[in-house]
Amino acid sequence: AFLASQALKEYQAGNIEKYLEFVQEQKSFYLEHLQLWGGIWCDQVIKHARTHFYRGIAFILKGVLVELNSAFE
Repeated sequence: AFLASQALKEYQAGNIEKYLEFVQEQKSFYLEHLQLWGGIWCDQVIKHARTHFYRGIAFILKGVLVELNSAFE
């Protein structure tokens, strides 16, 4: 959330170069961390969650990761 908020702040200020740096940082974080284990973690939560709430959150996060993957291709 921090990187996204900083990117938005720079974009709104017209600092496109700085904005693109923050977008690249977001992409790097996704590729180096979330893409590696995020889907597996979501699958495990979906499989083992004892409540619909946590299972639902895992489904939502899994969808977000799919969208991020598409955005960063």
